[in-house]
Amino acid sequence: MRVRLVAFALALLVVGLGSCGPGPRRLEDPSVGGPSPSPTRVIADAGPAGDAAAAGNVLARVQGKQGVIEVVQEGPVRRLVIDGVVQGEKRMDAAMPEDVDPLVALLRTMRPNARRALVIGLGSGKTAEDLEEGDMEVIAVELERAVIDFARQFFGYDGVALPLDGLTYLERQDSDRFDIVVMDAFQGRAPAPDLVTPRALSLMMNRTTPSGVVAVRTLGKPVAPAVQSIVSALRGSASSVEVDVRGSGVGGEEQNLYLVASRRPVTPQVPAAIPPLVSPWDKGRPATSKRPPEQPPARDVQLVGYLVRLRETGALALDLPHREMGASRY
Repeated sequence: MRVRLVAFALALLVVGLGSCGPGPRRLEDPSVGGPSPSPTRVIADAGPAGDAAAAGNVLARVQGKQGVIEVVQEGPVRRLVIDGVVQGEKRMDAAMPEDVDPLVALLRTMRPNARRALVIGLGSGKTAEDLEEGDMEVIAVELERAVIDFARQFFGYDGVALPLDGLTYLERQDSDRFDIVVMDAFQGRAPAPDLVTPRALSLMMNRTTPSGVVAVRTLGKPVAPAVQSIVSALRGSASSVEVDVRGSGVGGEEQNLYLVASRRPVTPQVPAAIPPLVSPWDKGRPATSKRPPEQPPARDVQLVGYLVRLRETGALALDLPHREMGASRY
């Protein structure tokens, strides 16, 4: 594997990097009859704070349906933490430039003319906000009302957010169709299990326009059975579906994965920031290839992150910034 590394900080402590910015406008929320739901009541003690909150100042904490939901401030970085897992970050330093969610950047290269998007799983609101840039109409669906409230109060989210279960929304008998459907709902570090079943992904595909795309963000190894199961379900979500698999890593290690499916070609019209990931299910691999499936081919990648020295062992590690779920360490 050949890697060109740009390391722009050497530190003694782990540094995670994330960004999320305010949306360009406020949209009315039809589910609650106004621009914003009533604020969540912040409780003083919802049980032990998660590990991610222990190192920072907890600005708000509530007991949600699926665990403790916290907003944690550590230096200039503000995090949304659910059961100890970072689900979104925002750097509060206005002088720090914001980056576009890599999944949004990828989708824009695939569907530059998209005008309507559905996001299942709000988090800090970063993905929905980035999709809104360029006058796209975006509807976000989020199971936890507290997440919606925290996204508005602490992360500046200013768009439409419906306090509904994603599957319930997909099962609605209406004619709403979208150019982009993003499945970004997590339980811990894994996608919400009821939203990556063959039935759920078929419902998502049925919600797309003829050239629309369904995109699933997940975290794992490319060859993991759970990941392969999602890819298979996407391929079976409709007839003649093309699936594009991309990742943030450079091999078979655990990484952010981006799975995009459509009835139409999903090849980016311009070079995408996220390189394609050749995987065991890649139909383009020659039949005579002897490479074992757990060893993806080498490729040139430029990585930008933090080179850190671990306090416990003195070993060097690389922390790569993943804006949607904190940093991953290699």
